[in-house]
Amino acid sequence: MNDQEAIVLLKSDSHEAFEYLYKVYGGQVYNFSKLYINSSEDIKEVVQEVFVKLWEARSFLREDENFRGFLFIVGILSLTARKKHLMKTSINCLF
Repeated sequence: MNDQEAIVLLKSDSHEAFEYLYKVYGGQVYNFSKLYINSSEDIKEVVQEVFVKLWEARSFLREDENFRGFLFIVGILSLTARKKHLMKTSINCLF
């Protein structure tokens, strides 16, 4: 299976295709997230968010578009949201 085949199958609700994409890209999303967040628990939550959003958006994916770019954008958005949450939590602990 390659990425394009996996996306076509994913659009048909294939759990196998989802698992394939997770196995191929989960580690990359994790490593990218490590550049911005130190906590392994928070990084795992970001990875989970990215792949939940992938599942939710599966019907909108196009097999001819850059899948890695999609994951990168979703990852950046999830990281930004996570960092904001962590900053709010840290500030609230001070008061």
